[in-house]
Amino acid sequence: MWPSEDWASRLSDWANIGLIFSLAAGVISTVLLVWMGNVKESYLKTHLEQFTIDLEKQKGETANAQAEVLRLQQQRLPRTLKFDSNESLQALIATLKQTRFTAEILYKKGDGEAAWFAEQIRGLLLSAGWAVPHSAPIPEDMSANAVEKLKAQPDGVTLITKKNSDKDKPGDPEPILANLLSKSLGTVARSWDANLPDNSIRVIILQKP
Repeated sequence: MWPSEDWASRLSDWANIGLIFSLAAGVISTVLLVWMGNVKESYLKTHLEQFTIDLEKQKGETANAQAEVLRLQQQRLPRTLKFDSNESLQALIATLKQTRFTAEILYKKGDGEAAWFAEQIRGLLLSAGWAVPHSAPIPEDMSANAVEKLKAQPDGVTLITKKNSDKDKPGDPEPILANLLSKSLGTVARSWDANLPDNSIRVIILQKP
């Protein structure tokens, strides 16, 4: 009979050894497959986390760039009075009519944007029945020392009143006008000059900040 008993025994032993090696290789392959799968998943999570961080960073940089572009655009645009609605404008005018003041509006000479904004303010105050002469450039003899002589800030808009702002009362036109200008410009300076006549306001408009 072929193969011989001796060869059959040997082949059986080799087959058993091969089977053992095959089983061992299968176990090792399974362990490696699971292990490497977990490693790949960890790397994938790390890459996804880094991608998310990079994406958020890019979004932040984009938002900052857009904000900077908007800021530069606003710097180039002329100043303008802003109202939430026509109803809010009419309500403001009605409030200002309750205490009619005299307003003096001065702007930086040679600054067309400041002159244009001065006329906007004048038009609003005239609508409220205030006495407002035509806005005028700061006189030559005062231009060099406008800040000191007119008690104004070096740039932007300064609202000068007879009384200090800490004496403001609800309904007073001074804080109402200051709030309007602040809402339109982002900020407005307040100053006071005891030499001003009663019921009068001076608005100084210098270059945009």
